[in-house]
Amino acid sequence: MKDSKRVALLLTLALMVFVFIILAPGRGAAKFLSVPVVGQEQTNWCWAACTEAVLDYYAISAEQCDIANAACSDHSPSWCSSCVSDPDYCCNNPGHATCCNKSNCMYGAPGCLADLLATWGLGSAGYAGVLSLSTIRNDINVNCRPIIINWYWTAGGGHYIVGRGVTSDNMIYYMNPLPVGSGGYHIASYNWVVDSSDHSWEFSLRMVSGHYCPGPDVVVCEPQGGSNPNHPTTYWYDVTPTTGGRCDVHLETFDPNSNNYTNWVLPNGWFHYIFNYDGKYWICMSNPGCAHPITTTTRLQFDNPYGARWGMWVTGTSGG
Repeated sequence: MKDSKRVALLLTLALMVFVFIILAPGRGAAKFLSVPVVGQEQTNWCWAACTEAVLDYYAISAEQCDIANAACSDHSPSWCSSCVSDPDYCCNNPGHATCCNKSNCMYGAPGCLADLLATWGLGSAGYAGVLSLSTIRNDINVNCRPIIINWYWTAGGGHYIVGRGVTSDNMIYYMNPLPVGSGGYHIASYNWVVDSSDHSWEFSLRMVSGHYCPGPDVVVCEPQGGSNPNHPTTYWYDVTPTTGGRCDVHLETFDPNSNNYTNWVLPNGWFHYIFNYDGKYWICMSNPGCAHPITTTTRLQFDNPYGARWGMWVTGTSGG
């Protein structure tokens, strides 16, 4: 009898160890944003690569050389006259040390990263210093927004990376555009990301126009408007508020090219963008921070040239 109890106890302990080994996670629970790996194409283009990666996350296509050319021409004064007169200069001369292959600021002036993101339709806010873990969790876990981190190298100079995930045990997942031409995904402790022997976190860039995470609070806007008979390329949707107001509206779309959407009519403080979620493209119209929620039935409107295709989305007949 004692032997059978001893065997049962040993089996129970073995099962507990087995369950612990199988189920115990290697890292704390985390959410990961689908920020792609983008290797910087030039020695000083970490900023261009990070900009490209964030734009790509929001389903906006831009080449690093185009981003560099925009930086060159937007700076005041411009980095050089060649990029002002030739919009393809940095694509044809990417390694030019004076005009193109240069370091760049994060925010605060034309041509900096924040300005470049705005050029492609994304709003951001820059901060001096480190973001707290609670802020990072809110941006990534709640609002599905990546962050851009600026490191200062101990040996001199700086570098940009993109934060894309945070675990419950304070590990940061990030995309590093180095090495040149490849880049890669990495994970490190929050404390290490903040300060290490070769770097320190100096500046931060947070997205302020970008999608909230899909969930119960997200409204999928079924087609309820119509095309404007006087302007056949204009489409509108009457949005009815929920209790307390509505802060974002998602509309599935067949057209992922954000350049095809023009003449937006949105409430004050609202932004728009297109993103890919679960293999479908969505137009998102949102008010970051919910400072200006929709509290009465409001018409959201835009132009798109593909009238025939939009017919499948439009079910109402009173659009106009």
